[in-house]
Amino acid sequence: MTLALAPAQTRAPSTPASSTSLPLRVVALVAGLLLLFACASVGMQAWTLAQALQVEQTARNAEAVQVLADAWSRPRRDLASLPEQAQARYALGREDRIHVQSADGGTLIRLDRPAADTGVPDWFAQAWPIAAPPGRISLVLDGAAPAVLEAESGRAWAHQVLWRTVSRSAVLLALFAAAASLLAVAVLRGWLLPWRTTLGPLYGLAAGPSQPLADPSPPEARERETRLAQGMQATVRDLRHDLAMQTEQVLRLQRQAQLDAMTGVSLRHHFLGQLQRRLADPQGGRAALLIVRVCDLEALNLRAGREATDRLLCAVAHVLLTYVDRVAGALAGRLNGGDFALCLPVGGVALETATSLRDALAALPALRTAGAQAVVGGVDDVPHTTSSLALAQADAALARAEAGEADGVAVDRCGDLSADAGGASTWRLQLAEALTQERGRLQHTPVQDREGRTLHLLCALHLQLAPGAAHEAPRRWLALARRARLLPRVDLLTVRLALSAIAADGRLRCVRLTSASWSTPGFVAAVRALLQAAPTQAQALAVELAEPESGNAGDDLSAAVAAWAPCGVRLGVGHGTVIPADLTALHAAGIAFVTVAGEHLRGVAADAALQAYAQGWLQLVRELGLLALAGALEDPRDLDVLWALGLDGAAAPPAAV
Repeated sequence: MTLALAPAQTRAPSTPASSTSLPLRVVALVAGLLLLFACASVGMQAWTLAQALQVEQTARNAEAVQVLADAWSRPRRDLASLPEQAQARYALGREDRIHVQSADGGTLIRLDRPAADTGVPDWFAQAWPIAAPPGRISLVLDGAAPAVLEAESGRAWAHQVLWRTVSRSAVLLALFAAAASLLAVAVLRGWLLPWRTTLGPLYGLAAGPSQPLADPSPPEARERETRLAQGMQATVRDLRHDLAMQTEQVLRLQRQAQLDAMTGVSLRHHFLGQLQRRLADPQGGRAALLIVRVCDLEALNLRAGREATDRLLCAVAHVLLTYVDRVAGALAGRLNGGDFALCLPVGGVALETATSLRDALAALPALRTAGAQAVVGGVDDVPHTTSSLALAQADAALARAEAGEADGVAVDRCGDLSADAGGASTWRLQLAEALTQERGRLQHTPVQDREGRTLHLLCALHLQLAPGAAHEAPRRWLALARRARLLPRVDLLTVRLALSAIAADGRLRCVRLTSASWSTPGFVAAVRALLQAAPTQAQALAVELAEPESGNAGDDLSAAVAAWAPCGVRLGVGHGTVIPADLTALHAAGIAFVTVAGEHLRGVAADAALQAYAQGWLQLVRELGLLALAGALEDPRDLDVLWALGLDGAAAPPAAV
């Protein structure tokens, strides 16, 4: 199976503009046939007329030589008078050539008139030559041996007649072809008017479910066309309803696979996947991780009952969800029975947040009624590390809080990551200088299909922060680049280096652009200028637009897709925050693939709910004609399940790179 990521393959257009292709093709066909007929007619006429003029010229040459011979056959046919008579005849301008040769081959008389400007183009005279042989006759002169007389009548008239006749015919046939084409356009417009309105509802599918259906066929359409239009509109409504139902089913499966059915927060595996992605993402800053525990849950369940305990857990989850709703990028999940976790995307707020959480939980009526206690432990300023290490540090703080430290609140703090580099200000200067001098290189991760064929190389920028030093991976500097608002410059350099690498080896490459970049004014235009300056390389480049940081970035995303798609670059989005309901609009805007992070699919081989969600999501993506790609998955069993469900490609795990 050949995937659509290859430059030679493009997605078939699904916009209403294709509705005009049929009449345009018909008119072009009619015009082409008429033009071919006109050219053939003009060519045949020119060939026929040229043959006739050549016969006429031959007859004129024979007549001219006979007239000259008769004139010289009168008295005084001596050799001395022959040049004088030939010159007198030549001066009349009736012949262009008069030659007299003696019996031994010598030239007695040679008169040639130079070619005059006849107004006929040279290319025409060369394309249709009129090569009539000269007239020839023998002369017997007094006191001399026999001589040979050759003469050619004037030649200019033949090409003038041919040019005038052919040019007039060509003009008339061109006017006829133009009139016939206009007539064909008028007739086709009349024929296709009811059909264009009839088929209009089908083209509305590309505009998304919100696009209203077209009106039925106009009154002048026949009854069968009206019935056909109504049937097509009913089909369109059914298709849109099926698409909406399928999208809703995928969303429901997603909620079942990722969210706890009772409390509404993320399940453990989904929360840990999101946490790992947040902590491993070099573009993300430091984070704060808190764990909330309802103490003695089993005893509480026996004392207050299952229903009261469930209401208590839901109330605790509701408090955590208020942070998720109010703080962009916050995560909340249920780790086990009475343990909940909250991750905040900023550092330095863990202790304040933990204290507020403890007070809010203590004020819950369900908690006071049940006589339960909730404690909070956490870790602040979590650097780029693993989720297991962060949870272990937070759990250690939680143990101290449960033991009674600080009235149920304990928060630890991690060290400063930038201390080894002389401080954040030094790093900012080094970053800015490295970007200005373009001291960077790309690290490639292959994205492969099921058979192990490379679809493209995923590019990550490594920067040389100091001249002559080693190139640093993004996890070392990208967090500071984010805080210093240097991500647009980082992404521009990545695109420039990727285009240069494609020019060097011609391999397909993909770059990821952050929402902080493509939502920055001027960035979209700068990338478009790079793509337009290298149109051949752009055909081999894929751009994956990272998930938006806020829910109102849809307009910026659509603007970026609309600006870059005409340059030939292949566009995709990272699935995770782009919910499946948005895929139809993004598909209409011009995206070609969707990438889901590996953390969202981890454990799919052993989780039936996650497997059902993956199956529904992949089915929806493939029905829209998009490619479904996944991030790196370390467990081969997860990848085998996804291949069976129809995944098109996945990034190679770090060990395989």
